[in-house]
Amino acid sequence: MSVDLAAALPAGEIRRAREEDLERILEIEQLAFGQQWDYYQFKASLDDIFLVYVDQEIVGFIVACCCSVSQRGLILRLAVHPEQRGKGIGTALLQAALKELQKKELTDVELDVEVVKRGARKLYEKVGFRVVQVYGLSEDEDDSFFIMRRPLCLEENIV
Repeated sequence: MSVDLAAALPAGEIRRAREEDLERILEIEQLAFGQQWDYYQFKASLDDIFLVYVDQEIVGFIVACCCSVSQRGLILRLAVHPEQRGKGIGTALLQAALKELQKKELTDVELDVEVVKRGARKLYEKVGFRVVQVYGLSEDEDDSFFIMRRPLCLEENIV
């Protein structure tokens, strides 16, 4: 099952993040997560797989890295500006990062997502991620999160 990104997305492009993008990325981070990462964490990530979706201005980003010891990629951050959600931008960023991770000859990719973020979990499942573990930091569901994993050989969801 392939997604036709040209038909699904507004006009825009995905490219590597640059240092001059970090101010806008921090704005989106604040809106999406309440600013869990700071400027220096994002700056250090410029050496990893760090992509932005640009449609006149940056409206989303993804950060991923590789763990060569475990042969696994990790999705560290994915955020889309709240006013731009539901347009396929998150899916496009995920697919672009998966393509980059495939080039690294890794076996699979992993991420974590809070249990309460059902929309994010649905997005990840759409591109082939499955829950492999649940962590509960307390009895409160708000503190729990899923570990999700996806083989990188699944061609069907990478266009």
